[in-house]
Amino acid sequence: MLAPMWEDDAFDRLARLVSRLLEVPVALVTVVEEDRQVFPGMTGLPEPYATTRETPLSYSFCRHVVMSGEPLEIQDAREHDLVRDNPAVEELGVIAYLGVPLRAPDGSVVGSVCAVNPETRVWTEDDRSALRDLAASAGTEVHLRALLARERRLAFDLNEDLVQHLAAAKLELERGGTQGAAIERIGAALGVARITANAMLERAEGGPLLR
Repeated sequence: MLAPMWEDDAFDRLARLVSRLLEVPVALVTVVEEDRQVFPGMTGLPEPYATTRETPLSYSFCRHVVMSGEPLEIQDAREHDLVRDNPAVEELGVIAYLGVPLRAPDGSVVGSVCAVNPETRVWTEDDRSALRDLAASAGTEVHLRALLARERRLAFDLNEDLVQHLAAAKLELERGGTQGAAIERIGAALGVARITANAMLERAEGGPLLR
């Protein structure tokens, strides 16, 4: 199953664009994990992989892209020392492969954007250039999703703090406690609200506005 940040058809659209531009029947946006590779974006895969959106790591050409951090270009997998024994060659007809790194926001390589052809193919500089550009677009999408996930976590945590401070202030008043204690709690809640507003404005405007 894909992680939530990958569950969107934007990566499928990107895979279809790879397929059209490079004129290949199979194109993938892959993420390589410890024991499998998953496909946030894909087009042209047969079943059951089109439904499961993953293969065992033993089927992965993209893991070599992740390991090296460099593009991988294969004209004929049957004659390539790195992948000739990969079961995807025989079972899935992966003969020609061109893959470029998919980078996370921290610069690490998490997968690949790749084009797959069932016949021998000599990849051109136009093919390489187009795939690099599309991989950069995919990397931007990954970066934006990571930022959104971080913002959601921040907003959730700050909201929890705000609710707790306001609930404590309400409880102080209901118990007949001092107004000073309640006011202190409300002041803390306002501080949390200010932090929340600052964080949102900083992301939107490029710097903190509230002091």
